[in-house]
Amino acid sequence: MRIGIAVRPALPEASEAAKALKSWLRARKVTVLDFERVVEGESCDAVMVLGGDGTLLQVANQMAPREIPAIGINYGHVGYLCEVGAERIFEAAEMILDGRYTVDRRTMVRATVRRKGRVIRTLDALNEILVGGATRTLTLHVEINGDALGQVRGDGIIVATRTGSTAYSFSAGGSILLLDGFVLVASNAVFSASIRSLIMSTDAVVRITDQSFSTTPYVIADGQRDYRMRKEDVLDIGASPLKGNLISLGLVTPVHKLSLGFGLRRVSQSPPSP
Repeated sequence: MRIGIAVRPALPEASEAAKALKSWLRARKVTVLDFERVVEGESCDAVMVLGGDGTLLQVANQMAPREIPAIGINYGHVGYLCEVGAERIFEAAEMILDGRYTVDRRTMVRATVRRKGRVIRTLDALNEILVGGATRTLTLHVEINGDALGQVRGDGIIVATRTGSTAYSFSAGGSILLLDGFVLVASNAVFSASIRSLIMSTDAVVRITDQSFSTTPYVIADGQRDYRMRKEDVLDIGASPLKGNLISLGLVTPVHKLSLGFGLRRVSQSPPSP
């Protein structure tokens, strides 16, 4: 096998664990690749991500076009998306080498910006698309599948996937999705003609038109301010053709993670002998 290793920078515990993991894998005749080499185009069977949810999101987004699966080993603070805690890193590696895993193909969300009918920007996200990030209150008109939902005034609008429903969407008052779908949340709405949280199927298309007076929103994909809208822009948000490929070992269920307050307990573990 060929295994990529991605490590969150500035986490000494994760860096030390990565060294031990690389030695453990090489002792089993596994080709180990630093993640930079995978990004540059070298092939691998899977990427093990030592960090938190943010690091895993970044890796999964980068690997989505190549359909390379990733697994998160939690060295962060929350780690809801991570499959296991740091104490099970070698158990997880052994299960991957033995083929005792499945790949959970997660729906991603795509934002398409059009100007005068022409596509000028396309953004994909595993967690959510946020229309917001302005310094003043936004006024946004929302349609779903061509039907007007109403006008929303506030910090912005979030369209989150099942994967992202436990992130910004949840903190803004949205529902947690245990089944595939999208959740639309008005962030810090001061006035809304519609409900603040709405669950939709993945074939829904949300159209957002900016009607703000003195500011314009950003289109933010998984926390990255990728594009600032202009008044004539039309934004459509729906399912992406890409999938986020996350390795599942079946060791912890989503409900169990919720019962733990999202996080996975972190303790150290020595590598087992070859």
